[in-house]
Amino acid sequence: MSNGGIIGPVNDPTFQDITQVFTASGSYTATPIGPGATDYLVVAGGGGGGIYYGGAGGAGGLLSSSTTLSAGGSYTITVGAGGAAGPAPLNTGPGTPGVDSSISGPGPVSITATGGGAGNGSVGGGANGAPGGSGGGAGGVGGGSGGSGTPGQGNAGAPAAPSSTGGGGGANAAGSGSSGGAGLSNSLIPAASAPTYPIGEVSGGLVYYSGGGPGGLGGGGGRPAPQGGSPGFINSGGGGGGDTGVGGPGVVIIKQNDAAFVASGVWSLSDAYNNKKAGTWS
Repeated sequence: MSNGGIIGPVNDPTFQDITQVFTASGSYTATPIGPGATDYLVVAGGGGGGIYYGGAGGAGGLLSSSTTLSAGGSYTITVGAGGAAGPAPLNTGPGTPGVDSSISGPGPVSITATGGGAGNGSVGGGANGAPGGSGGGAGGVGGGSGGSGTPGQGNAGAPAAPSSTGGGGGANAAGSGSSGGAGLSNSLIPAASAPTYPIGEVSGGLVYYSGGGPGGLGGGGGRPAPQGGSPGFINSGGGGGGDTGVGGPGVVIIKQNDAAFVASGVWSLSDAYNNKKAGTWS
C-alpha cells in the first residue's frame, strides 16, 4: 500500500488511558480525542470527632461511576478538606463536618460527594451525631443516635451505648458500637500510589474509661479527654476518632479511557500533518 513514498508499514491509530489523581483542588482539561467513557472517583473530606466522650466523625461521601467529558473542556476539581475536631479539652461539643469534593464543568458535568458528618460530644447525656456523606457517631454515653448517611454515598454513624460513644459510618457499612464502618477499595487508584487502607473508612468512638475503639485504617479510635483521637488518613476521606480526631481530606481521580493517541512506527507525512493539525498527534 502506498504511504506517501516512505518505506515502512502503514499504522492504524492506537489509544491509551489517562489517569490523573487530585489530592488537592485544581483543574482538568479533557483531551480532544478518545472514544471511551471517563471513569471517576470522588471522595469528600471526613468529619471531625466530637470532644469529651466524643463520637467519631463519619467518612466522606464516595461516588464512583462513569460520565462523558466534552472534548477539550476545562473541569474544576475540588478536593474537600477534613473536618476539625471539637473545641478544646474539658469543653464539650461536636466536631465540624468534612468539606464536599466535586467535579464540575461543561457537558454539563456536576458530581458532588458530601462531606462526612461530625461526631458529637457530651458530658453526661447522649448527643446525636451529625448527618453527612457517612454519618457521625453519637457522643456521651447512652441516649444519642448516629447521624444518617447520604444514600449512594455512605452509611449511618452508630448510636451511643451505656458504655461507649458511637463510631462513624463508612462507605461500605454503618458504624457499630464504638467501631466505625468499613471502607471500599477502588480500581481507579493507581497501583504505584495505592494506599494500604480502604478509602472512605472510619473507626473510633470512645469506649467508656477503657481507651479507644478498634483501630481502624480510615480513622482512629477515640480516647478519653484530654488525650486525642487518631486522625482520619489523608486522601481517604476517613473520619476522625472521638475526642480531638480530625477528619482526613478526600481525593478525586479521573480516568479518561482511550484518551491518548499513540503513534509508533512509520507514518506518512500526510497522516502526521493531518493529526498534528487536528491536535490528535502525541
